[in-house]
Amino acid sequence: LPAEPCHPESALLGGAVAVSLMLAMAGAVLADVAADGLLVELAQIEPPHERGALQTSCYLARALGACAGAVLTGFCLNSFAYGGSWAWGLSFGQFAALLALLCALMAAAAPLLLHEPSNPFAPPRCVAVLCGMPPVEGRKHVPSAAEVSLKAYGIAAWRLLCSRACLYVVLYQLLSGVIGGIGSPPPPPG
Repeated sequence: LPAEPCHPESALLGGAVAVSLMLAMAGAVLADVAADGLLVELAQIEPPHERGALQTSCYLARALGACAGAVLTGFCLNSFAYGGSWAWGLSFGQFAALLALLCALMAAAAPLLLHEPSNPFAPPRCVAVLCGMPPVEGRKHVPSAAEVSLKAYGIAAWRLLCSRACLYVVLYQLLSGVIGGIGSPPPPPG
């Protein structure tokens, strides 16, 4: 006999949940790419004797965040409803609300904690002071967004996307998610 579904109404909500999760992942990928771009810019102006320290710190923070997410998922979604062994746990809606609250807190803190310098090659003041970086001078002029036409921007973006370096980054992002996501399903309850 087939088992009774835990949540029979979930068949009607699957599309909305899938689209919501897809949009959340798209936002996470965009944020990750922006953070990596900023990290590359700052790593290029690190003093030689400290080169790599900023990247190491950022990747450590990213790994610790991934571990915290895995632990939070393991503790909150290990109830009988999910094939786990605990009598308590959060529903999917409660868990999604908890994650949305954490994202909202970060979005609210970002305008207060981030500052965009007027010189794109200058490191943020706090980074320059903490790392003892000299002022950046003698760099080539980078045109502002107002000075670049949409067509020129599109051509430059297409050339970047067609480069071998970008291909490897895209392949890594796609394949690491596919290969890293391989796992075994939990045993059926009971």
